Amino acid sequence: MSRPQIPECRTKHYKGMAVMVWPIACCGCKKMTFIKRPRHMKLGKDIIATSEASITKALDGLGWSYKKHLHHIKCTRCTKEEKTMPTKVPMRADPPREIIREARRKIADLLEEVYLTKEGMYADAESDVTVGETLKYPAAWVADVRVMLFGDGGESQKGSQRSRDIDLLEAKLSDLEHTFTEHLKTFRSDIEKLRG
Repeated sequence: MSRPQIPECRTKHYKGMAVMVWPIACCGCKKMTFIKRPRHMKLGKDIIATSEASITKALDGLGWSYKKHLHHIKCTRCTKEEKTMPTKVPMRADPPREIIREARRKIADLLEEVYLTKEGMYADAESDVTVGETLKYPAAWVADVRVMLFGDGGESQKGSQRSRDIDLLEAKLSDLEHTFTEHLKTFRSDIEKLRG
């Protein structure tokens, strides 16, 4: 049978008076609080029970939580965090579905329509994802069949054009930055000449 964990009383000074207090620490964040021992409390053979009753009453008033016999004491913040923490439910991952022959055939048929073999890319904005969504199959299955039939080219015409447009804009931006830097150098040089 577990006994109450009653901390040893200490003398603390409040408003110029010495009072006896129990130091109580939160087992979560280690925050300390001091509970004043009532002056009228008798120090007899029931000291442990009366001390426990006084401490639990004070902890209830502070909103702190505790387990039987003052085990596992937690401050209000740690108590709230414990209540809001989601309970862990063991999750069992389902094994990935295996592609079947019929699915492979349907994917290959649709790829024949939307994949540009000579360019090595999808037509328009098509992709592994859009083909998978159309057939209600995972995109990974589509990618496997595409690689098997046509190779690694998973880009689309739109995606490829966009990449070229981005590269062109980045080159223009780099030229502008260089030109701007050169102009700044010239202005600073002119200012130094005028000052000197």
